[in-house]
Amino acid sequence: MTKVILRAVEIEINSYCNRTCSYCPNSKSKRNESGDMRTDIFMQILNQLKKNDFKGRLSFHFYGEPLLSKNLNQFVTYAHNILPNSSLHIYSNGTLLSLERFRILQRLGVAEFYITQQEEDLENDDYLFSKTYDALTINEKKSVTFITHKNLIKTNRAGLLSIGDTNVPLQRPCLIPLTNMCFTVQGNVLPCYEDYHQVEVMGNIMEKSLHDIWATEKYTSFRERIKSGDRKSSDLCKGCNSRIMLAI
Repeated sequence: MTKVILRAVEIEINSYCNRTCSYCPNSKSKRNESGDMRTDIFMQILNQLKKNDFKGRLSFHFYGEPLLSKNLNQFVTYAHNILPNSSLHIYSNGTLLSLERFRILQRLGVAEFYITQQEEDLENDDYLFSKTYDALTINEKKSVTFITHKNLIKTNRAGLLSIGDTNVPLQRPCLIPLTNMCFTVQGNVLPCYEDYHQVEVMGNIMEKSLHDIWATEKYTSFRERIKSGDRKSSDLCKGCNSRIMLAI
């Protein structure tokens, strides 16, 4: 069996967010799925990734804030033990990341923290992660990327928001579906992190193996069409103005 080679996997361990930023679909809509991911679904994802010798970046979000998840510590521990060669990343708005929580997550196996101070917190003197960051050691800061939302590369989220280039569909290839995979709270597989409304569900990890989902005619055809620059053939991609080529 040919292994599925991925550079990045995003797992929606919870659907909640405590911010509604103007450049995020959460400010306009609600996710199709809600709640916290069940442990059996999370473990099935990890075991399928292990079978495929996954060594890429694993993060614990989709459009939610991972530090709101009651299972974050447990899931980080499971991921670190089952996928020791992957790199565990936390993407967060930083509003809940105290110095204690930072150090706990780092001890449990988180390699990188990407913290964005969002628009609601730019003028907030009590913004928690600013205080946490100031208290980190020089070595601890090496594992942190700390920016404001002004530094984000913003897109229209596959046409859901009025941001950037309106001349769509773009006539250019996108390789994200070849390197990236997203798992929703209920275990549905999405080929791109822009798919907020789950337009291109490729299967469910509780029903088929990772390899079998990847090898379906639907998924294979989608990857080939988007790789060739045929964005207009997909209801997801035809409205997307992202020029990012690869998942990072």
